[in-house]
Order: sequence, then structure tokens, then C-alpha cells
Amino acid sequence: MKKFLTACGLLCAIALVAMAATLPNFAGTWALDKEKTKDMPPQMAAMGDVQLVITQDDKKITEKLGTGDEIAFNLDGSKSKVQLTGRMPGEATVYLEKKDDGKVILHTERELNFQGNAVSIKVTEVWEMTDGGKTLTSKRTVESPRGTQDFTMVFTKKS
Repeated sequence: MKKFLTACGLLCAIALVAMAATLPNFAGTWALDKEKTKDMPPQMAAMGDVQLVITQDDKKITEKLGTGDEIAFNLDGSKSKVQLTGRMPGEATVYLEKKDDGKVILHTERELNFQGNAVSIKVTEVWEMTDGGKTLTSKRTVESPRGTQDFTMVFTKKS
């Protein structure tokens, strides 16, 4: 009987941890609300309508911002490599942290060569859904040789 009660207690504890780590479903097409967005870089501000498309399953969250690359983050927190294109193509290491309050922190880290110089770029995004799942806020910090840049993007769910 004592072993049975211990086993039941252990299963209940595991279930509570699993429930606490459950994430909201971020999946959908999100439209950038430029009026609510703060300190956005000029190159993004100059873009027309910006969409964030997110897919999510039980193993990963995938994001695609505007015409940028599709980046998949493993929900188990393991690191993975992705190939990025654009002005500075190359490989990046990406990983995700889950928070007990339903937020996720997405990390993208790159080491690349720019005009013969080694360059390190780190992007950290904190996602939070509010307004009953209708609003997604992404607080982004970019660390690069140009310094640290912080901005907040606010998205409204389209579908």
C-alpha cells in the first residue's frame, strides 16, 4: 500500500509539472500593428504590411516573419541548426525556453564573417499572448557589433 501511495504521489507531481509547462497555442497568421509596436528598426518600419506566420505542434514552434526565413524551435529546449538567407546568410543555432507563465523565449545565435571580421549576433524574443489569444507581443533584443537594440512588436491575430 505504501508503494502504491508513493507511486500515485509521484504521478500526480509529474502531471502537475507537465500542466505547468503547457504552452498556449501560438499558431496562426498574425498582422503587425505598427501603431502599438515600439522602437522598431527603420528597415522594418519601412516595410508594408508585415505578417508573422506561426505553426505549432507537440514537438516544435515554427515562425516566419514577413518574407524572412522559416525557423523551427524544438519545444524540448534542445538546440538545432538552421540555414538563414538574406543580407547575411549562414548557419544559426536556435533554441527555445518555456516559462511557467505561458511565455516562450526564442534564442537565435550566429557567428559569421562580415568583410573579413568575425561577427556574433544574438537575438532573443519573448513571446506573450494576451487579450484572450488575440494579441501576440514579441519583445526582441538584438545584440551585435552595433550594440544592443530592444524593440517590441505587437501582432493581432488574423487567422
